[in-house]
Amino acid sequence: MLKKLIFSAFAMCFALSAHAQVATPRLNSSFHSYSSAAAGWRYNSNVSLVGVSADGKNEHNGAESGTVKAGMDGEGPDGDNSLPFLSASVRGEAFAVELYTNLTNGGMLDVEMDLFGNPTFNTFNTYTEEKVQSLNLAYMVTEETSIGFGYSNTNLRNKVELIGSAFVWQELTDTTTTRANLSASMRLGEIFFIAAGLESVSEAGTFESYNTSAGYAEGDVAKNSWTNTVLGLGLMSGDPDDVQFRLEYSMVSSPESVKEAGSGEIDSKHAATSKSYAEIEAKFGAFLVAYQNEVEVEKELADMERKSVTNMIGIGWHPMEGMMVSLYSWEKSYELDDSSTGGLGEAVRTPKGYRFAIGYNF
Repeated sequence: MLKKLIFSAFAMCFALSAHAQVATPRLNSSFHSYSSAAAGWRYNSNVSLVGVSADGKNEHNGAESGTVKAGMDGEGPDGDNSLPFLSASVRGEAFAVELYTNLTNGGMLDVEMDLFGNPTFNTFNTYTEEKVQSLNLAYMVTEETSIGFGYSNTNLRNKVELIGSAFVWQELTDTTTTRANLSASMRLGEIFFIAAGLESVSEAGTFESYNTSAGYAEGDVAKNSWTNTVLGLGLMSGDPDDVQFRLEYSMVSSPESVKEAGSGEIDSKHAATSKSYAEIEAKFGAFLVAYQNEVEVEKELADMERKSVTNMIGIGWHPMEGMMVSLYSWEKSYELDDSSTGGLGEAVRTPKGYRFAIGYNF
């Protein structure tokens, strides 16, 4: 059942809320932080509705092969479309709270792809829904040090179909991933910041599957766990009411973790993963301009690697108090190189889309 996990990971290649914020918070207050301690440096409070949408094309072994749609353009396992989500933050004198949650439907992704040269299957389809609830708490120990605790719960429903001339394989997995992180961010001098944290991750779920030869089966996904290491360097200067500038580079890494299937279970596999984020923002009064680059690499065994590169550029109107709005354009290049026996071969996905937010700063 290892191949099932490869397909599931291949499906989840989109960023419904691309973010980093490890050492410092974004100047765009509608983004939530990856590392909880970064929230301690917020300048104001915010409540926003945020929507994301994207579509693009797939290539398989060098030939154009189907489509990918994400966010409000995507379709989940039950045929639903996603709706905007809620992002909220409160900044007190010595504390900060961030909340991020889907209101009803989660973020959607659907991929429909023809497989060229595969000896068994002609078509690969996947439909995914992701629901996230995330909470960050930060406390200012001193004027130079913020510590934080974060917790999130992500429910992922993923339906995969592999269709051949004489064989059909379908699987629906429902997994829940919980994350708890402890982090600290320190200001060095007036404008420099350094941060570090550890994030404990656990995953469990259920599956239902059907294939032409074996028929119907159901059971549990083996429980898995691992730890992410989080590091960040930042620069943030200026006056929030006048001219402000922010620059950050951060990294998140985790080791491979494999849990073999027990009775009535299927294997669970987390690939060794490394992510890097580079962000730059500038604000001139209320006018905001921003750019982010994200690179993620996943390695499984010696014969498969997944790599994605996301670029996002945007503008916004962000007064310290009052109505705010922002619009970002983003594009993602996702490459899979699977040379394992019976694997997918080479696949490339290039969705493009936008992220919008409308809310209120106070």
